Amino acid sequence: MQETTVKSRFFPVAADHTARQRLLRIVRTMSSPFLRPRTFHAFGVGMAKSGTHSLSAIFRTHYHSAHEPEEDLLIEHILGLAGGRTSIAVVERYLTEADKRLKLEMNASLLNYFVLPSLVEMFGEARFILTVRPPLKWLESMINQQLRPPCPVRWRRLRDLRFGEPALFPNEEHALEVRGLYTLEGYLSYWARHNRNVLQQVPANRLLVVETNRLASSIRQIAEFVGVPASTLNAHDAHAFKARQHFDVLSELDQGYLEETADRICGDVVEACNARVLPPKTTEDRA
Repeated sequence: MQETTVKSRFFPVAADHTARQRLLRIVRTMSSPFLRPRTFHAFGVGMAKSGTHSLSAIFRTHYHSAHEPEEDLLIEHILGLAGGRTSIAVVERYLTEADKRLKLEMNASLLNYFVLPSLVEMFGEARFILTVRPPLKWLESMINQQLRPPCPVRWRRLRDLRFGEPALFPNEEHALEVRGLYTLEGYLSYWARHNRNVLQQVPANRLLVVETNRLASSIRQIAEFVGVPASTLNAHDAHAFKARQHFDVLSELDQGYLEETADRICGDVVEACNARVLPPKTTEDRA
């Protein structure tokens, strides 16, 4: 067979065309997450402002990881399902097609919660990571996000789905009402419902619960859970998405009322999360 001279900066010398094509296929397969087999399959199922963005970033250097992929499409399916305009069969067909199309190893998104039973059943080998933030720290961060520039209509509708339609505010929550926010009951009931349902719906052996402020120190445990070397995860990205603006709205509320409300609504779920969360690292672990 006659050799073909290939003019390429990657192959500057004569090369057999068939061999060159074979080598290119191997290189692409090894380098592209769309072509190589998945190393693992995991979903981040924490709430917004619980560290899902950081969780995605931890994996991004070496794995195909995304934060809130195809968010607009999935939100439309979630709202359609909640409003009775679509069926679970349609949503699950979308999830199957999106998984084949995106081939993600880590899919970290608050939206995963709304289709969690389907994800657990459809992807039997997948692992789930729940990032958890204490209720009032989460609420402060959530309010800071909401008071930044207006969000798209879809996201506003999703907020109504999570926190409830505008309602009568207790006198103690005037600072929330005048800013166009939601009630403490709306926010904190969602915190409790989201985390309680994840704990109940995901089999214990497929769920890892991590406190948001321990993401960086939990790299080894996270890596072991999904089955990859800890050296391939980037702890520096665990706190890469801190809020830029702080409005201190909660400081305007009566602190006794605030704490009593949080404990009444979230207390049992806080205890359940604490029972499952990764323990703090010991001196031996840090060595």
